[in-house]
Amino acid sequence: MTGNWTGGNPVSTTIWHAVSAPVANPSNSLFNGSLMNKWNEVTQTWDPLTLPYENMPVGKGYIVAPLSGGITAAFTGTLNTGNTTIGSLTTSGASTWSGFNLIGNPFASAINWNTSISLTNVTDFAWVWNGGNYIALDRTSGNPVIPSEQGFFVQVSGGTGSVTIPNTNRVHSTLPYYKSESSDILTLKVDGHGYWDQTQIRIRPGSSKMYNMDYDALKFPGSDAAPQLYSFKQDMDLSIISLPALSVYPIVMIGFKAGNSGVFTITASDLESFAPGTNVYLEDLLSGKTQDLNANPVYGFDADALQPEHRFNIHFAGLGVGEKETNTSIKIYSFEHTVYVNIPVPMSGDIIVYDLLGNEVARSAITQSAINKITLDAPRGCYLVKVNGNTMAGAGKVLIR
Repeated sequence: MTGNWTGGNPVSTTIWHAVSAPVANPSNSLFNGSLMNKWNEVTQTWDPLTLPYENMPVGKGYIVAPLSGGITAAFTGTLNTGNTTIGSLTTSGASTWSGFNLIGNPFASAINWNTSISLTNVTDFAWVWNGGNYIALDRTSGNPVIPSEQGFFVQVSGGTGSVTIPNTNRVHSTLPYYKSESSDILTLKVDGHGYWDQTQIRIRPGSSKMYNMDYDALKFPGSDAAPQLYSFKQDMDLSIISLPALSVYPIVMIGFKAGNSGVFTITASDLESFAPGTNVYLEDLLSGKTQDLNANPVYGFDADALQPEHRFNIHFAGLGVGEKETNTSIKIYSFEHTVYVNIPVPMSGDIIVYDLLGNEVARSAITQSAINKITLDAPRGCYLVKVNGNTMAGAGKVLIR
């Protein structure tokens, strides 16, 4: 295990590992010389441990910060095998992190986190530490892998929870957090300072505009030094956001925290999982740039820790349907108080917004970027948007909220 702790209190760049024992009840003395914490679900804080302090039950997770230079921790005993139940998982209080329990892969092999795992009063998500952030994995989407002896968080939805991992879910894998192909899911990964994080946007019937722990995975905070990427729903920060349909959510707000100032890269993947003709754009609210992710899925940018969290929007512009459009290649849609017009080719002209009585409420010259936007200072209601261009025209209705 790599390490860089040299004594005293840990700092933002301290290297932590989330661990779990693959044998029954070993002493945590094998981590002597390191920092070791366990998560207290009741107080929702980290409890520091004095080494040696306790035996490590099967299925319980811990975090360890080894001394500078790293350590080798040797588990001794009979390897855990067979179907394994991790029980007595608790939920308490009413705060955001109520019900989060740190458990662990009880085997000396990787496991598939999929629907073969039986959950009682536990949501479908596992939050796995990647060295700087907790990456949310969904057992109903693809076939995620949790590495050997890896600690991870689960969330109890109410009462007492348990997780049963069948012996058949054990797999040989050196790929951390691998997901196989899934439909209607967009993965955004940010890299910077030697760390990475990701957030996912997906279509799931039964989900809604409201946060639901059965469909949406909360964003669990990572290292202060690592970049953080997440989406928003009801002012909740999410690692995975589920939408009932892209027509309901043509725009998804994306939050970003730099950790430390520098250069970062966002990479989009799984774009091919959506229906043909779904155009996905990344809008950088700070720079004013808009990038077609279908044409170029990699976006580089500079950021610092003092910039606003709501840095990006994702546009599913191909499905932004304007009612009775006269030119279907022009896409007209809205989000809150802003009208968006996706014009696929360079042209000049005007975009005009009317209320339903025919009064003009806004006008803007067409810009050469793919997505034009007009923010309205207008009451809630339906509005007509007309595009008068020198090479094409279009019209559509939008709802301003």
